[in-house]
Amino acid sequence: MKVNFEAAWDEVGDEFEKEETFTLSTIKTLEEAVGNIVKFLGMHACERSDKVPDNKNTHTLLLAGGLRGGHDILVRSWLLLLDTVTMQVTAQSSEELPVDIILASVG
Repeated sequence: MKVNFEAAWDEVGDEFEKEETFTLSTIKTLEEAVGNIVKFLGMHACERSDKVPDNKNTHTLLLAGGLRGGHDILVRSWLLLLDTVTMQVTAQSSEELPVDIILASVG
């Protein structure tokens, strides 16, 4: 768990930062998207970002976690609800492998 996600994000730096966009074609609400992303990635939501405010069509989910071998990873997931949910995922770590694993698992 990261108490201050932005501070942790800045501390890691962007050397191994990668970003991809995905369409979640079977998901119809931001709440469903957030729940599925947290469960699928097995990461912890930071700063209560797992709570989607009512009547919003965009949301930012902040996640922190670790991979086997002691690799910390941070994920910022920007969600947009139109007919389906579009998710822009930005992941960063102090090493490249955790970032590649997270993006490959989502894609």
